[in-house]
Amino acid sequence: MFQPGGGWSLFGLVLLVKVIVQTIESWMLTPKIMGDRTGLHPVAIIVAIFFWGTAFGGVLGMLLAIPLTAFVVDRVGAWRTKVFLTAGCTGRPGRSGSSSRKFSFRPPRSSCSRIHA
Repeated sequence: MFQPGGGWSLFGLVLLVKVIVQTIESWMLTPKIMGDRTGLHPVAIIVAIFFWGTAFGGVLGMLLAIPLTAFVVDRVGAWRTKVFLTAGCTGRPGRSGSSSRKFSFRPPRSSCSRIHA
């Protein structure tokens, strides 16, 4: 196009490579890396970005999506642990403060008959 030997075919090829690389980076690599750092599943990160982006109406929600989701998941997990422990069940002990803890939507394992009944 602007160089000798260039043209629309070279421009199209460069554009195609750019789109493929950008798609792989934004849909696979970034959620995987952020998921490893926060303990959230990569699909949960993509859904969180869509949800918070819609909730806050744009870029602000997308920027805050991962921290807000990690906070909500952590608080829900702490609340569930507290509820199960105060119900007289012998669940796992309280959180140790480790940041490498994986988040889980499953309740803590317990020997309480009220939970498993």
